[in-house]
Order: sequence, then C-alpha cells, then structure tokens
Amino acid sequence: MNEATPTSDQPDDPVTGVAAEAKPDAADGQSVEASAEGSDAGGARTDSKQGEGAHEPAPAADSNPSLKQVLTDPVLFLAFGFGSGLAPKGPGTAGTLVALLLFPLLAIMPMSAYLGFLVLVTGIGILVCGAAAKKLGVHDHGGIVWDEFAGFWLAMIGSPASIPIDSLAYPRLCPVSTV
Repeated sequence: MNEATPTSDQPDDPVTGVAAEAKPDAADGQSVEASAEGSDAGGARTDSKQGEGAHEPAPAADSNPSLKQVLTDPVLFLAFGFGSGLAPKGPGTAGTLVALLLFPLLAIMPMSAYLGFLVLVTGIGILVCGAAAKKLGVHDHGGIVWDEFAGFWLAMIGSPASIPIDSLAYPRLCPVSTV
C-alpha cells in the first residue's frame, strides 16, 4: 500500500504550526510533504496568506452587501468606508480616495489630537472590520476598506493639509519636459 502516515519526526509547518503529513505522489508513489491545512490534493498552497502565487478566492456573490445594507448598518457603513468599498472596481483605491478627501480636515488638528485620533480609528477599525467579516461570512472581504483609511492617515502624519491639492496640481505646474 502507498498510504503514508504522519510521523512525529516531520517538522511543523512554520507558517501554520500544523504538523506536516506525508502524502503519496500520484506519479511515482513517493511521499511528498504537505501541510494538513492550506493545500490541495497536489500539495500546492491554496490559502491567501501563505506562499508565493497563492490567491484569495473571490467572495461568494451572496456575501456582497447591497447599498441599502451598507447605508443602514453602522458596522458595514464604517467597515465599507462610508460606502466606498462597494466600488465595483478597485474598492481599496476608492477607500483611499475618500480618506484623501477627509485628510485636510484631520491635518489641521494638533499633532497630539491627530495621533489620538489614529489610535481611536485603528482600535474601532479592528472591532468594526471583525464584526463586518462575521456578518458577511468572509474573512477578508475586498469591500472592507477601513484599513485603507487608517493606513493612509498613518502615512500622512505631519503632512500639511494642502498636500492632496498640491499633489493634484503638481503635474500641471511642473510638467515633464522632453529634452
């Protein structure tokens, strides 16, 4: 029989901590190691957080909330970045653009208030995004863009309120010359 059984001398998978098990290779009958989770029948990684070339499966069609659901549910409203996460293409980019539009209002805050706001936004975001993921039944739904808000505002610490306007005007004021 070609059935291989897990042995205690096989190392744990460094990412998941799950003990590896030996699986017979269909082609030549030799054993190949694959982790107990996160692999398909051929031993290739199938989950999004492990290995190169892994992909996140698209959310199930029924896990996408409607505009009405997002607008009426405070958890989804915040997690979906005030609705920007419903963009059919590039919801993360749409979330960042909304964060960019709100930035001038935040940039006029004193630095201590801005940092306190970031801590609050991050803490609330962890709770809200976790609750939204449970409601939708999807671990990392592409429409949950609150992390884009928090990440953008973190990256903009100390930047002047005019930077969004400056960045839009720069290409017009300083065009690339063709020398």
